[in-house]
Amino acid sequence: MTIKLNVIGDPIEHSKSPEVHGSILNILKIPYEYEKVKVKKNELDKYIENAIKNNVTGFNLTMPHKVDIIPYLDGIDSEAELFGAVNTVKIKDNKLYGYNTDANGFITSLNLGQNGFNVKGRKIIILGAGGVVSTLALKFSQLEASKIIILNRTVQKAEAICMRVMSAQDNGSINKVTSLKFDSSNSKNVKNYLDDCDMIINATPLGMSGISYDYTDLSFLDKLNNEALAVDLIYNPEKTAFLKYAEKNGNKIMNGYGMLICQAILADEIYLDTKLHVSSRGAAADFEYFLSSGMQEEVIKDAISEAEKRGKPYSYAQGIMRNRLEEGKLTMKEIERSLDNGGNGKSVPEHTENSGEPWGQLGVTLL
Repeated sequence: MTIKLNVIGDPIEHSKSPEVHGSILNILKIPYEYEKVKVKKNELDKYIENAIKNNVTGFNLTMPHKVDIIPYLDGIDSEAELFGAVNTVKIKDNKLYGYNTDANGFITSLNLGQNGFNVKGRKIIILGAGGVVSTLALKFSQLEASKIIILNRTVQKAEAICMRVMSAQDNGSINKVTSLKFDSSNSKNVKNYLDDCDMIINATPLGMSGISYDYTDLSFLDKLNNEALAVDLIYNPEKTAFLKYAEKNGNKIMNGYGMLICQAILADEIYLDTKLHVSSRGAAADFEYFLSSGMQEEVIKDAISEAEKRGKPYSYAQGIMRNRLEEGKLTMKEIERSLDNGGNGKSVPEHTENSGEPWGQLGVTLL
C-alpha cells in the first residue's frame, strides 16, 4: 500500500522534506508519494478538504501554518499543545491529529551526533527568538537544564519565550531562564556568560545560504570554553562562519542537518504508526547491503535484536555480520559468543560530513 504525504507552506520551494522523507521510506522499502503543496495562509480549510478527499496519510507543515493549523485539529499531542505549534499532522478516519517533532528531533540528533550529550544540568545559550527557540527552550527546561539564556536583538521576544517557559514548568525553571539583548555586531552581553557554557546554539538566520547578512563579530566565541558544543540550526551551508570560528577555537560543532533528519524520522513513526530504530553508525542502513550480498534477512534481524537485548552498540552486531559475510551465513551462536566477548567484529567505517557529524550513514529500521 502506498502512503501519500505532503509538505505544505508558503513559500514551499525551498523545502527538503520530500528528499529527506523519501530517503527514509526508501531505506524501509515502503511505497510512497510525497508532494510539496503551496498553501497560502488563508487556504488551510481548502487544502484539508482536498487532503481528506485524496486519502492523504499525513502532512508536514512549515511557515505560516504551524500555529494556524491548531483550530482544525481533532486531537493534539501533549508536547505540541505545550509548544503551541504543530509540524506534523496525521489523518486517520477523516480526522486530523497534530504533533511536534522539532524538539525531540533536536535531542535525538544530539544523542546520535554527540555521543549522548545530556541536557540535564547543562548551561545553554540560545541566540535568536524565533518559533523553534520557544520549542527548544521548553524542551530544555523539561529535561532539567541548569540554566537557559536566550539572547535576541529584540529583547521583548526573548522575554516572552522566558515567560512561557516559566509558566509552563513547575521544576524551578523560574530561576533558570534569562533573556538578554544581543546584537550580532556588539557581543558584549554574551561574552559574560560563556565561561561555563556547555552548549551555544545559533537559531538566527545569520549565515544561511541565500541570506546576504552574517555575524560581523564572532569574537565572543573566544570566551567559550573548549569543552562546550557549538550548534548552528542552519544546514545550508554545512559550515557557517559561526561553526568555522568555533571549530578553529577547538570546540565541537554540529549543524542543523541532524535535526532535520531526526524530526523527519519521528514524523514517519507517526505516519507509519510504528517505532523506528535509528543508528548514526548505519547498522540499519547497511541492511540492504547485507541482503544484496546474500545474507538472510532473518539472520540480520536476529543480530540486531540480540545486540539491543544485551545493551550492546549496534556496531557490534554490524561488525560481526561484516566479518562473517564472506562465509555466506551467520548463526545466532556466533553472534552471542561475539557479543559476550565485547564484540569481535570490525567496526563500520564512520562517514563524516564537513560538519563533523556521521549523518551520511544514518540508519533506520522498523522495530
